[in-house]
Amino acid sequence: MENYGLALKVLRLHFKYTQREIADKVGVSNHAVSKWENGINQPDISTLRLICDIYGVTTEQFFRIASGESVEEVLSQPQEETPALPGLQEDTATQDSPAQAPIQAPIQGAGTHSTGKTSFAKRWWVWLVCGVLVVSVIGIIALALGGKGDGAEQSSQGHSQSDSAPFDSDENAPIEKGYTVQFAKQDGSVLWTEQHAFGEAWTISDSIVTGYTFDFWLCNGEKYDGGDTFCVTEGEEYLFVAHYTPNQFRICYKLPVHNYFYEEVAVYLYDGNNYLRAGLFAGEGGEYFVDGWIIDGVEYEANAFIGNFSSENGAVFEAAPIWKKGEVEYAKLTFTCGYAENFSYTFSARIGEKVTMPVCEWNREGYTFIGWKNEKTGEVYLAGELFTLPSDGGEYAFTALWEALPDETN
Repeated sequence: MENYGLALKVLRLHFKYTQREIADKVGVSNHAVSKWENGINQPDISTLRLICDIYGVTTEQFFRIASGESVEEVLSQPQEETPALPGLQEDTATQDSPAQAPIQAPIQGAGTHSTGKTSFAKRWWVWLVCGVLVVSVIGIIALALGGKGDGAEQSSQGHSQSDSAPFDSDENAPIEKGYTVQFAKQDGSVLWTEQHAFGEAWTISDSIVTGYTFDFWLCNGEKYDGGDTFCVTEGEEYLFVAHYTPNQFRICYKLPVHNYFYEEVAVYLYDGNNYLRAGLFAGEGGEYFVDGWIIDGVEYEANAFIGNFSSENGAVFEAAPIWKKGEVEYAKLTFTCGYAENFSYTFSARIGEKVTMPVCEWNREGYTFIGWKNEKTGEVYLAGELFTLPSDGGEYAFTALWEALPDETN
């Protein structure tokens, strides 16, 4: 079964074009190109021929790629000459496959040469069709220059495709007097692109990314939520940058101490450098220390890398200790909020241990947390980033850093 969207995409990637470059060459929006490649819509016949010309391929090669052949295989083989416009053969020609896909009849063979054995009647029909197309083009130009005729007449003079043709060009026409809107992540990667007309009010969508909670869009210093309305009357391009909060999962470390369980919960970030704690409960085990953890029946070494242990926000896992006899050295880490006194917390870590920088436990109105500053070295670490304790031990102090959010009252 033909997949025209896939053929358009693999050809574009093979020749190293972007969607925007193809859109500019064809004269449509890159949102339209995206729709073609995702099978939501299809270009009209003349546009498809133009795209094939851009890539330097024939429509026959395009249909072979759409049928599942690889681009490399199709382009490496010499083209066999095929009869032109088989859908316009003389009446005596047999029709072995009446259920043939409608796209093939009006397009197949376009841009190829006949074998020289085609009958005069076939060539006569070809010239007749070419004459009709020329007259149609002249009519379109005349209507465009004269501005006469109603919308129905103009549409009938447009692309001369049959009713059975699967291509629909209505949504592919570029919007006049419009502007482009790009939606991107903070790292600059584009999520999608839209085009809107001036004066048109449209609704801004949320951005869903696995493992993250969408917070808001930022455009030209203004903050927008999903569901907000956007409408402008001037400008060429607008960039909306998505801000997310990484989902958090928790591990509850449970340690039996005498006749009760000592518990500590550590918070980790999805997509962070997540390592299991090794230095918890320093000294609680006497001559023993915790050398690993059992989580959901699986044994992990203390300080083992667990990566994206869960992308579900708020997921909780319990960890039971694996004991080992011996003595180890510990260091103390202190984290301070950075804007008020007595807002701090500490935990112990084994010397040489890899520590995942914690999620900030405080909220500061009008600000967003951006990372931790090592007061000893001045280095800045993001939440979820890795910090390896030096072998000299001691104490390590970190202070939270904050960035002011845009003032929504302006």
